Amino acid sequence: HQDRLTSDQNNPYNNQYWGGRINYGYDAKYLAELTFSYSGSEAFAKKNRYEFYPAAALGWIVSNEEFLKGNNTVNFLKVRTSAGLSGNSELNERFSYRQLTTYYGDNYRFGTNANGYAGRTIGTLANPNLKAEKAFKFDFGVESQLFNSLYVNANYFFERRYDVLTNWDNIYSSITGISYPNVNYGVAFNYGLELQLNYEKQIDKDWSLSGNLNFLTYKNEIRKVLENPLPSNSLYQSKLGSIIGDELGLVAIGLFESEADIASSPTQEFGTVNVGDIKYKDVNNDGVINDYDRVWMGSYPIPNTEVGLT
Repeated sequence: HQDRLTSDQNNPYNNQYWGGRINYGYDAKYLAELTFSYSGSEAFAKKNRYEFYPAAALGWIVSNEEFLKGNNTVNFLKVRTSAGLSGNSELNERFSYRQLTTYYGDNYRFGTNANGYAGRTIGTLANPNLKAEKAFKFDFGVESQLFNSLYVNANYFFERRYDVLTNWDNIYSSITGISYPNVNYGVAFNYGLELQLNYEKQIDKDWSLSGNLNFLTYKNEIRKVLENPLPSNSLYQSKLGSIIGDELGLVAIGLFESEADIASSPTQEFGTVNVGDIKYKDVNNDGVINDYDRVWMGSYPIPNTEVGLT
């Protein structure tokens, strides 16, 4: 498959991939599937333009084995697992592997009147090693039907994302006057559990009973990231191990009740403190309340647990 998208005055967007799938089933018990794609994008230099993404899945219909056939309790039972690699080339990065120049307005000064003239300046530094973000995915699941009425499906999933784009601007000094490129550096984990219970019972020709419960919970965390060095007494502000999308915040421990309470408390560097204002915790015990006393709030940008009942 090959795409070429021409939009306005932009250079054409080009993508190409080969894909394939092999399915095999034996004796209505054992299932296997192999898939692959070999994908390329014009967003990267030639040496990184194409990536190979394989995946495999296995299934076992246990209820078709002789020892479970005709079982009145376990009517259906299937165990399945899969693992594979996928990629993301939609990074909003075009030609980042090439060193480009950008228009620089009337900022070059010449002559006795210092007249401004337009010109060109070095753009963001090139990253010739830019490549697609990757994700290794694994899941293990069980599907079953019990007592001819109860359906139970459970699935555990794990995902390791790596080569995640990370910005260098907060690592190097701006005194150079240069914008630094994004690099494939970050690593993040995402894992969780899905559960579905469904009950269906036909009582007689006029009445039936049904119910459904869905449950999902997951956790994600940053495992590798570029960040500024932190003081030894504020290492808890490192993004390593924190939730993706989480924010730093001060810990409120009450309100200032009197002027004496203010005088005996750590100095707050956020402005004048009055009676009734919020009192914050001196997390690093340095006698001052400032940005280094912020901690990760442990909050997800969207709920990480969902429950549905019918």
